[in-house]
Amino acid sequence: MNSDTRIRLEMGTRVRGFNRDHPSDNPGHSAAVARLEEQLARAEVLAQQERTGRLTVRGAVLDKVERRRTIRDNLRLLAGIADAAGGEQVGISTRLTMPHNTTSHHAYLTAAKVALAQVTAQRDLFLKYGMPATFLDEFSVALSQYQEVINQKSAAQTAHVGARADLDQVAGEVMHTVEQLDALNRHRFRGNHELLAAWKSARNVPWPAHKPAAEGKARGEKAA
Repeated sequence: MNSDTRIRLEMGTRVRGFNRDHPSDNPGHSAAVARLEEQLARAEVLAQQERTGRLTVRGAVLDKVERRRTIRDNLRLLAGIADAAGGEQVGISTRLTMPHNTTSHHAYLTAAKVALAQVTAQRDLFLKYGMPATFLDEFSVALSQYQEVINQKSAAQTAHVGARADLDQVAGEVMHTVEQLDALNRHRFRGNHELLAAWKSARNVPWPAHKPAAEGKARGEKAA
């Protein structure tokens, strides 16, 4: 959640609290408060989705690093066995290449799958030179897990970005509703300086001090 959205939603929460404490019998005012309640409830759900997506992406990145390390260790073993078997079958080591560390995740996975297929075709030879009997099955599982982590990161990234965009939109809707309540409450409390001041305090948007005044006004900040 960016800072502007967070500030708007915090302000919307203060405004909701104020209007709960000072209800009005004006149907338009009541409808606006009810709409604000719905918007803030929706924002809370989206904020949770956005945070969950962000944490899932972070976890998937760490998981990818660990699983990629496992795959690289497996490829290193196969490369070593291929070198040893090169005297018996010329060229086998050159066909089994190690992908570069900077290779993208999808390209790395593709290279590992190609290596698995090549070794599977020469299974007996690799077993002869020391490949563990269960290695190919375990390597296949490792590649499937790596693919799953890549997919999880992609899905979580999409969910995170989508939730954040929706959250920004809801924050804009909150500002629009608050504008309506601001007009109604300023009129309602025009003869009560104490309540009017309390409303202005709840309505105030505390933009960071470095933001230009014009920028704050463009985002919906009201003059006192």
